[in-house]
Amino acid sequence: MKISIKRSRRPVIPVQVGKYAPGWSFHRKHGEQNYDVMVRKSSDFHPKSDVWIMCNRKARVTDEPRGLQFCDRHMQQHPPNTCTHDQATEILAELGGLREKTDLLLRAARKRPFLALLDKHQKQVEKDIRKEWGGVLDWLSKAVANGLECWVTTLPYFRENRSEPGVTLHILHGQACNLARAVTGHCKRGEIQSAISLWRSLFEIEVNMAFIAEGTTQRPTRAERFHDWNMARYFYINNLPSDPRMVELRRKYSGWKLKQYNGWTAPPDNPTATLDVPDRALQVGHVEKNRHEDGYSRLDIYNLCHSYVHNDMFGMLNSPLTSTDTPMDDPSNSGLDTPLCLTALSLTTVTAILLENINAPNLETELSEFLSFAEIQMGQVNLEVGIIRPELLSPLGGIDMSFVVESDEGTEYIVRPSRRGGNGESSKGSSADFEAEL
Repeated sequence: MKISIKRSRRPVIPVQVGKYAPGWSFHRKHGEQNYDVMVRKSSDFHPKSDVWIMCNRKARVTDEPRGLQFCDRHMQQHPPNTCTHDQATEILAELGGLREKTDLLLRAARKRPFLALLDKHQKQVEKDIRKEWGGVLDWLSKAVANGLECWVTTLPYFRENRSEPGVTLHILHGQACNLARAVTGHCKRGEIQSAISLWRSLFEIEVNMAFIAEGTTQRPTRAERFHDWNMARYFYINNLPSDPRMVELRRKYSGWKLKQYNGWTAPPDNPTATLDVPDRALQVGHVEKNRHEDGYSRLDIYNLCHSYVHNDMFGMLNSPLTSTDTPMDDPSNSGLDTPLCLTALSLTTVTAILLENINAPNLETELSEFLSFAEIQMGQVNLEVGIIRPELLSPLGGIDMSFVVESDEGTEYIVRPSRRGGNGESSKGSSADFEAEL
């Protein structure tokens, strides 16, 4: 079969969308086409009269100052200024000059090799991370996969059993697994501050899950209020105060702080007593230490993460979470112990909370394996961090993996993993040796 294509002899002036000049602009006409499309498909340039005919209908009105002809339909729509043939030619000349300037800038950029240096540094950092932290990252990746598999396995159960708080906990657990996966990816690239910021969000999900799981006796329950507040925020953000569902929510929660983000945390007997994340964390068992001698609790570290999220300059310059020896310490292959260990612990916690709120005897054996795997993988993450070279740890100093062993003579020994690179040991390998002291 032979196919012939006939070229159109109608002159077409290419016009770039978004390029504006004082005498013309692009706006939609009739709601279906832009002027640049109209120029190509439904406009004709008459060389004799030197004007544009804006459609195939018979032109009845002529706009002489602009050199355009319109039909009655177009005049009723009050078309705005449109580029003429001369203006389009000027635009092409401007675009040609712009391309020339862009080429000059690109040629000049080749003489500035800073981007190449950054790429080279990034590749070296990722290589060093794989060498030093490869064992930790492998175990954390396994923990993330275990959490996601647990979420997928329990999905059919929650589709059939829509009871609360299980459904809400299942949704939050899936988001927690996604955040843990993102933290792992950032750690592989050495992006420590962004990894810690993501763990901060993961910790909030962990606290919310524990808080929701304990509020099953309240009416409305914490899970129900959590859903209602998220729906209310949607209506507020999209400026839909008259939506019937929003009206029903205002009627249902009369006296509550429906506009406040943490309003759902207030108890039914005191609707104004909202709780922020640290207050909720204290209620579900977290503690505050705030002293470096005794170490930092996870709640303390959460509070220190605000500097990375809210651009707190004082916190960034004085944070004990990352090193401040150099102004450009990110990406880096040191200090990854903080986000890696915290993520492994949070991932195990959210998995345990989810499984505790499932009443499925036929899945009990399979689900218990997910929790066992999570605990083993968390322990392996901590053990691998316990043998990392000391100079690569964050200011927190990693995780204390020491434990006490009593000999047959009654002497107590403190046993801890022997870190790589110390006492002439090789920095390669991931198997843990142990050293003991009185």
